[in-house]
Amino acid sequence: MNGVVARPATHVQGGDELTVRRPNGHFVNMKILAISQRNVSSKEAKFLYEVEDLPLSEEAKELMELFSESFKYEKPKYKGRPTKKERRKMEKSRLIVK
Repeated sequence: MNGVVARPATHVQGGDELTVRRPNGHFVNMKILAISQRNVSSKEAKFLYEVEDLPLSEEAKELMELFSESFKYEKPKYKGRPTKKERRKMEKSRLIVK
């Protein structure tokens, strides 16, 4: 946002410029023209911002692919407390380590 890496909760205002990386590796520049105070339809929302696609060189595309592959998030096997079966497996592995 405006040339600085922004956190997800950063507030945007009219006149701010954002650079967004899409999943396919393309970068998009967005300029916020105005902020609506009420909900608007998608047709009206298109007048509140401008979008400009940034062309990438082949080297930049390759670098983006390597970067995205290096930061894969792995989902944990279970959420919350382990099941009885998983607890037994953890206990068994602890006994082997000791």
